[in-house]
Amino acid sequence: MVSSVATTIVVLVLMYYHASLYLRAKLNMVMSGEFKQVSPQLLLKLKENPDFVRVFIGSDWISELDYKQTIEYLCPQNILKIKLDMPFKTLKFDLTPVINFYGRMKELLGIVDCRKRIEPHINVILAERKADACELHTSWAELDFFLAGYWYYERIDKSAGDSLPLIEKFHEYNIPLVNASFGGKKIGYATDSGAVRYLMPNQVKLVAKALSLISAINLRSRCEILIECAIAQGKYYPEYWECKNDFDGFVECLYNPLEQYFKDAADKDYAMLFYLI
Repeated sequence: MVSSVATTIVVLVLMYYHASLYLRAKLNMVMSGEFKQVSPQLLLKLKENPDFVRVFIGSDWISELDYKQTIEYLCPQNILKIKLDMPFKTLKFDLTPVINFYGRMKELLGIVDCRKRIEPHINVILAERKADACELHTSWAELDFFLAGYWYYERIDKSAGDSLPLIEKFHEYNIPLVNASFGGKKIGYATDSGAVRYLMPNQVKLVAKALSLISAINLRSRCEILIECAIAQGKYYPEYWECKNDFDGFVECLYNPLEQYFKDAADKDYAMLFYLI
């Protein structure tokens, strides 16, 4: 009796585990991944003011905002519209007006602080955000596995997501790996799909070097080896693997642009942001 119950529990746990992996794979098809170059000077300001990141990596309509519109977007309240109702209009013992007055004052001070923080840096943000991002679309998770040799959520789940970019080898397969997408650190701002991460210029150079090493080896063979690895781990979903279904398209549209994008950033001594949208 005890043995059958234990067996049932094990089966249910395994079913839950594989179902969660499948759902994560399905979710990957909804989210898009992007890399975006950023100068070290602007990165410092974004780290100090993480709320500015949403403008720097914003969608197309945000990218069209001018100087004044960007300030209004980040600090949306008009100071003149905030009503500072005095808290003691009546002699009734009611703390609500006092609480409301305090809230409005806090809101007003927040808007003034926001404008004070953004205005010295707005021109740099406007200039750098015009540069193209490297868009991985919904194939970002597959490309991440292709580079790092294991799934991004395994690193996040194990709280290893803040590790530096790494270059090591599979002991079994002897191929170079690099933690490009989820290396670096969180910048303090998150999109609806997860935290925005950044790589420092020296880390960008490490990734660029690793990508050049990977390119020097047969990419098709690497794809086949990693698929074997995913199958062995029970984490292979054929319908999502472009490097298997359309290898030439995978290399031309995803890998090569990424390698060139990192090389360009390394040559300019730039940092890098990675985020999901």
